[in-house]
Amino acid sequence: MKKFLILVLILSACSARQTTTRADFSYWEGHYQWQIRNDSTSQDLELSLKANGRALMGIRDYRDAGRVKIFKTKALVHQSGQLILPFEEDTFKIDSAWYYHSYRCNNCGPLENLNQKTDLNNTHWQLTIMPGYNLVEHGGRALSLGISADTLFGGFAGCNHFGGTLKIDSSGLFEIIEMNSTLLYCEPMDLEGTYHANLRKVRSYRSEMPQRLRLLDSNGNALLYYDRKTILED
Repeated sequence: MKKFLILVLILSACSARQTTTRADFSYWEGHYQWQIRNDSTSQDLELSLKANGRALMGIRDYRDAGRVKIFKTKALVHQSGQLILPFEEDTFKIDSAWYYHSYRCNNCGPLENLNQKTDLNNTHWQLTIMPGYNLVEHGGRALSLGISADTLFGGFAGCNHFGGTLKIDSSGLFEIIEMNSTLLYCEPMDLEGTYHANLRKVRSYRSEMPQRLRLLDSNGNALLYYDRKTILED
């Protein structure tokens, strides 16, 4: 009987350790981003997950003029090993290969770890330095630039939103092919004109991923300096 009780205690201890392991979120801890693109949805998503399982998610919905929504939730780990993240009407499931699933799309694709990212695809930036530009003096109007994975770009120039297509590659090429803008009038408009003119002169980039970006002209002179801007910082 004594041996049986000892065996039960050993098995119980092993079971407790396994449960603790399944509830340990240190494997998942990090800052991630991914996209949902289909006929009805165009969203960028970002996830910050702590080792205690507390999660913060930001969703930028381009169907709603780029509106950002922020959610807090508590992550769960399914017995299958999937990470479960309930957010309002949706539930995101992330497997050990870093692929995510939801009711919106099945096996949608991999997550990207922002702290390990080395390319400019699906990144968002806030302008910090440009000749003649000062964030405080220009009324706190933060100028921005966003680059998607399909050679599209866009941003905010202080009054109007702009977008278009570009050429970009890992060798450092960065050249705008086409750029369009909304047509609101704000006073003054010189800041916006300067920003657009500098963007059109850009021919290459230098990055210190994941936090810094410089855009340069054909002579290698830096025209624009940016800091990384994440959805959860909006």
